[in-house]
Order: sequence, then structure tokens, then C-alpha cells
Amino acid sequence: MIDGLPVQSDMMQKAQRLSNSLYRAYKKEQPDECQDLLLDWVAECFWGRIVEEHISVFHKVWNLLVEGGHTKHNKFVHGDIDTGLWYENVKDKENHGDRKVVVSERYCSMADDNTHIFVLDDYQEALAILSSFKAVTVWPKEKKSRSGIDWGDDRNIDIPSLTTYRKRDFDYGYNDGRDKGHVFIYQAMTKRVDHASWNTMRIPHALQTLRWDLEALT
Repeated sequence: MIDGLPVQSDMMQKAQRLSNSLYRAYKKEQPDECQDLLLDWVAECFWGRIVEEHISVFHKVWNLLVEGGHTKHNKFVHGDIDTGLWYENVKDKENHGDRKVVVSERYCSMADDNTHIFVLDDYQEALAILSSFKAVTVWPKEKKSRSGIDWGDDRNIDIPSLTTYRKRDFDYGYNDGRDKGHVFIYQAMTKRVDHASWNTMRIPHALQTLRWDLEALT
């Protein structure tokens, strides 16, 4: 305190400078739709850079799990029996042979969707631009829709489970924020996280989970 006034931290001062810069850019756009679109795109580009940095973390986790033979039948359990970690194989090797899947299941979690699934479509060379990286959370048990409408597709499911994703080779629903449990999807072509603003609070938690898992493995 100085003369009865709280002293701002360096981080808060930095945050104010950044927010002021964004505010000025925001006010230069047309009201309503264009202003909101700018904020959405800033979130997509920002989280795109952060998520892209974590692809290397995913690779390290996946490689260590494969080397250790940690499948669903031989999970790598870390913490005080807090988390079970393993890799999954896809069924359709012809179409999804480049797909890598890591599952991180939190046993003592306050959230019902206590399992993270990380999926990397890891194309190489000329097709690398088509690569994508996504994270979702799932519940212990799938729950069907109670709408009474038979859509004939994944809209018949309200809450997905790990089994839901397994049956579909880890392609479920819309693959975006319309799906219950969706966290992020990063596209190499755009280097952005699609509609990141829909899940701003969930993205850092998923990435932290991935970092913690790597730390435990190493």
C-alpha cells in the first residue's frame, strides 16, 4: 500500500497495457458483429500458438506410452493413484493410420467428465497441412438424448463416453464446440483453434493435464 492505495503488480500493469491495445483495435471495428468477430479471431490465433507448442508435448507423451507398452490393459498410473494414462489404437488403419490417441483419466476429480482424450492426426510431408490436434473430455457412461427425436446420427447422444469415441475411431459429432465435452481443435492449415472463445477456461486445463502427464512419465 502507498498512501492507502494498493500497489499494482507488474503482471497487472502488463495486462492493462495489453487490454488497452486490444480495446483500441476493437473500437476501430464496426460495432456489434465485426467487433465481436475480432475478439473471436484474436482468441483463435492466440490459443492456436499455445496449442501448437503443445503438439511436441503430446508426441513425447505418446512415444513414452508406446515404448512402455501402456495400453488400456496396462495403464501408467501416477500421483497417489490419481491418474491413469495410456495410448489407444484406431480400428481403421487405412483411413486413420496417422492418428495418435492419448487418454488421461483422472480418478479423483470434482468434474463428472474426468477423462481427457487427446487426438493428433499427424500427417507428414506434403499432407502435413491437413494435420489437426484436438482435446475433448468424456463421461464414464454415454447418455442418449431425451429430446424424443431420432436424428439418425450423433445428435442422438447428449453425453459421450470413452466408448462413444472408440466406436467412431475418435471422430464424434461435429468435432467442434457444439459437442458436449469439446475442448479445442487446432488446424495446421489455419494455425488457429476453431472457436477458441467458446471454451477459453477449458483449454488451459487440458494443456496443463498434458504437461502434468509428461512430467509424471519422465
